[in-house]
Amino acid sequence: PGVRAAIEARANETAARARALTDDEIEVTVHQRKDRVGAYVTRLGSGAAGEANDRALGRSIGGA
Repeated sequence: PGVRAAIEARANETAARARALTDDEIEVTVHQRKDRVGAYVTRLGSGAAGEANDRALGRSIGGA
């Protein structure tokens, strides 16, 4: 349970940085398979600005 909470907290921090860089909705999904826990941080939305928003999300991941 502690590992899952730590991963979820880290994913939410990443999502918060991404939200500061884009107007698109950012979704956090935490999942568990057997003995592994992981998280996805996903930009929702599309359009002409999609590529720039993807780069903004990428920058947010490295900014810890």
